[in-house]
Amino acid sequence: NTNYTQAIANTKSTNDIYDNNIFILTGRYLNLNTKENATSSTLLKDTLFDRASQIQLTGTATDGSVVNTTFNISSTTSMQDFLDALDTAFDTNNTLGFSLKDGKIMVQSSDINSTANLDINLQTQDSLGNSVNGFGSDTFITYDKIMFDKEGSKVFSNVSQIVNSDNSFATTKTKLSEVADLSLGTNATLNNEQLYIEGKNINGEYIRTTINLLSTGSTFTLQKDTTGDGVYDTTIGTFDIFNMDSTRVATPADDVTYKQLMDVVNMSLTDQVPATNTASDYDTAVANSRLYATTDLDSEGKIFFNQNSSTSTNVQLSIYDPNNEPGILSFMRNSSLTISDPKTNFFKQLDQAITAVESGKIRPDGESNNPFDIGIQNGIQVIDDLSNHVIKIHTKIGAMSNALQNTSQRSEILSVNTTVLRSEIIDTDIAEATLKLNQLSVNYQAMLSTISRVSQLSLVNYL
Repeated sequence: NTNYTQAIANTKSTNDIYDNNIFILTGRYLNLNTKENATSSTLLKDTLFDRASQIQLTGTATDGSVVNTTFNISSTTSMQDFLDALDTAFDTNNTLGFSLKDGKIMVQSSDINSTANLDINLQTQDSLGNSVNGFGSDTFITYDKIMFDKEGSKVFSNVSQIVNSDNSFATTKTKLSEVADLSLGTNATLNNEQLYIEGKNINGEYIRTTINLLSTGSTFTLQKDTTGDGVYDTTIGTFDIFNMDSTRVATPADDVTYKQLMDVVNMSLTDQVPATNTASDYDTAVANSRLYATTDLDSEGKIFFNQNSSTSTNVQLSIYDPNNEPGILSFMRNSSLTISDPKTNFFKQLDQAITAVESGKIRPDGESNNPFDIGIQNGIQVIDDLSNHVIKIHTKIGAMSNALQNTSQRSEILSVNTTVLRSEIIDTDIAEATLKLNQLSVNYQAMLSTISRVSQLSLVNYL
């Protein structure tokens, strides 16, 4: 169980399997800003995935009467206000008690007869009465439609973008088609696929940007919900996603890169969109958006948004495929808790163990405000894994050191052998050189003697 839940429109009351006087409303109320269980003072709007302006209450009250009323949500409505409204609508016999426990609405009855009648059904709606997925349900697993994690001025995803061909982390130059699960598309292409960018921009305005990936040229359309009632009532405009070729045109679906996706995200969240649908205005909007924030990929291929010159941000961000679950591209995932991972991130894993000790939790607790806290028991396992990793690295280094030493020894032996061979080939033979020197010396002396005798002859010797 985790704090990432599926967004749904309808919830209802169900009997506790052990006590007929206890009811639980399906779903879980979380403060989506902090990912913590809602309390009675939490604002109701902060627990709803899609903006809703009202909740339709239907069913049967404790006296058997039919309930069909609308509860209006304002910017100051708290969870306690909602509990009081439920009590007013369904507790006609004054036998019920509504409360929050671990993010769930609990109903305690003191009258078995009232229990037999009680039936509560809720639906989140926009201002027009249309159903919207506002409630969070803990009975489903979702992979896409959840908000990025937030920390200070930064929001970040938890899914690495991996290139299918070589399992490397995506970079800004990587094409979406190189990462996407094209088996979910049409004819193994991104053509006619969509991505939604939803949440709040830096001004706190609700926005939705629809990216239309088209082989004829991809576009994005920015809409705003100016009243916060769940209806995107204002369309800012539709713009091409221009390429950087000499002929600036809209980029075909399979050629859209992560850099272009992140430029669109950055423009959407900073409220900097092109003035007109031209390449020059597109470039200007991209440049202006970078003055306010940065959207990029980290070293693990995960997308993050960071607001410049700010310690906190109003931004809420979700990027998902509205037509597939799981999506053709996935940026957030309600993954299971991972303790041992073949990819060792030494300091990150060490921080996990430290956090587990600081929290004082022996084991993971999916109902806590941090369901990904591994707990002290698993923290010990992480330390053991890191210790084994260090031993393996030491072993590898030792083997490499021995190989280097052996190579050095072989090189020294080869050097000595080469020197000996060279000496045998070109060095002087002392005995032979001495013999030749003596011979030359004798010949030289004989020559000198002959010259001496010849030089002593005179004309008399010939007369």
